Amino acid sequence: MRASRSLGPVTILATLGASPNYCASSGTGFYVEGGLDWQTGFWGLTLGGRLAHQMLQRPANFGAGNDSWWGVNLTRDFTIEAMGTLTATLSYVQTSIAHEHCVPIAGRGQDICGARALASLGFRF
Repeated sequence: MRASRSLGPVTILATLGASPNYCASSGTGFYVEGGLDWQTGFWGLTLGGRLAHQMLQRPANFGAGNDSWWGVNLTRDFTIEAMGTLTATLSYVQTSIAHEHCVPIAGRGQDICGARALASLGFRF
């Protein structure tokens, strides 16, 4: 379930998700996320922030504990006449998952759960 509310240049966002049978027999899972987007008024840029947490009934079965993540992003839309909108985003994200619990393979963790800078392009038509 998602909800949002705009107050002038600021949009407040909330997400709640639930699964009665989450991956790897980890039982019931819940996901909550909150965030803000601020239309800066400068060059069409939107500055956003997100904070989220996942809770599992049996987190050890999934291989990682209940975890959180947060991120900040900068987004700009570019309208292409008669075609659609190109969206460019730069993000910085971080998770609370420890290295040893990050996609464990043969008792070793992988370094994919640490802080990351991401760039993405999307197109809506």
